[in-house]
Amino acid sequence: MKKKIAILLAFLMVIGLYVTGITNQRTAYAKTAQLSMEIPNSIKKENEFKVRILLDSDVDLYSIDAFISYDEDILEFIPDCEYVTGSAGVLELRDSYEAETKKKEYELTFRALDTGKAQISFQEIYLIDYADMDYIEVMPS
Repeated sequence: MKKKIAILLAFLMVIGLYVTGITNQRTAYAKTAQLSMEIPNSIKKENEFKVRILLDSDVDLYSIDAFISYDEDILEFIPDCEYVTGSAGVLELRDSYEAETKKKEYELTFRALDTGKAQISFQEIYLIDYADMDYIEVMPS
């Protein structure tokens, strides 16, 4: 008799959890954004070149704060963008948007100091949603 009552209570609890939605599994879609770089394929020593950073979000953005690393032995950053500061291989891209923004483009200028392979990459990226001032996940591109 105790066993039947225990089984019945367990069954009722499972049904109760399902009805209240605790066990109901739904797919959640988070707010996301993509940040990518366009770097020229061929760069000659001592020449300047532009790196384009493209931001594309599915929600309106309030701000971006991204850290970018580069090989300072081969590349020299030329500060010509008010939103980018730094040196010695680490740059910070920081911008706030007066109006809700989903797409934005930035250009960084570098000079090739030497020949060889150099890498420019994002290290940390923080985007903030305009609606609720919450961080947005950045998807790899």
